[in-house]
Amino acid sequence: MSSALDLTGKRFGRLTVVRRVENRVSVSGKQYAMWLCRCDCGNTKISSTGNLRQGQVRSCGCLKKDSYKSKSRNRKLSLLAMTHGETKTHLYMVWAGMKRRCQNPNTKYYPLYGGRGIKVCDEWQKYEPFRDWARATGYEQGLTIDRIDCDGDYCPENCRWITVQEQQRNRRNNRHYEYHGKSYTVREIAEILGMKPRTVQGRIERGWSIEKIFSTPILRGNGKTYFKRI
Repeated sequence: MSSALDLTGKRFGRLTVVRRVENRVSVSGKQYAMWLCRCDCGNTKISSTGNLRQGQVRSCGCLKKDSYKSKSRNRKLSLLAMTHGETKTHLYMVWAGMKRRCQNPNTKYYPLYGGRGIKVCDEWQKYEPFRDWARATGYEQGLTIDRIDCDGDYCPENCRWITVQEQQRNRRNNRHYEYHGKSYTVREIAEILGMKPRTVQGRIERGWSIEKIFSTPILRGNGKTYFKRI
């Protein structure tokens, strides 16, 4: 196994060549000089002359792992720098919850938001513009974001900050609908018609008029239709 080129003691990246070992023979019969190397991390690696000299092998494999860890750590640091450590603040959770409701079909409230076509505007896809808008429009701890038009998107022109109590009063279920000169909430309509509130709300969200809701009976399990009249 003599060789005109002796790599013993030479260093390639993190590897230091210890000694020559048995040649590797390819399928075609070509022989490659192989070297036992010790890595800086303590592990050993056998590599060919060509791979060592061309820089294709520079460690036992730890270099690639360390590079991945470094990139992963840098991504995390970048995220923290981007949000200035705000990922656990109430405002950040408001932003994350808003995006989740509109963009994640697997969440509980998606059918009432993203499923109805409500979107988060392009500007608010990143946290910083949303945070800056919130601070400029009077955000305080304890306030909640509210869409002025409940069928509109989350965007600066359609959002404001209100208290939880105000939002409860403004919920779609508490909004009033006119029918024959009288005003009714979703719950009141449901009680009159003998339906569940979510059935009435579902009809409203599908674009039914109040007249159609009152005049269309609900189908019972026995195949019969049923509804009360005013």
